[in-house]
Amino acid sequence: MTVLHNFLQKIEDDQNLVGGAYWATGPRWFTTDDRLNVEPIWNVTKTVATDRPQMVKLEQFKSH
Repeated sequence: MTVLHNFLQKIEDDQNLVGGAYWATGPRWFTTDDRLNVEPIWNVTKTVATDRPQMVKLEQFKSH
């Protein structure tokens, strides 16, 4: 989480850097324990999704 925070803070602080997007190809791209995966964790019946810890950090740096 520290690396993600530092990266996002640098983008926010430096006017010469352009923001970006956090994207991947979906649930088949990652395993459930991959640290880069921000795909929500679904329950067995696919009715309830839980955000991954990275989402808390990403939401702190939303574009204004």
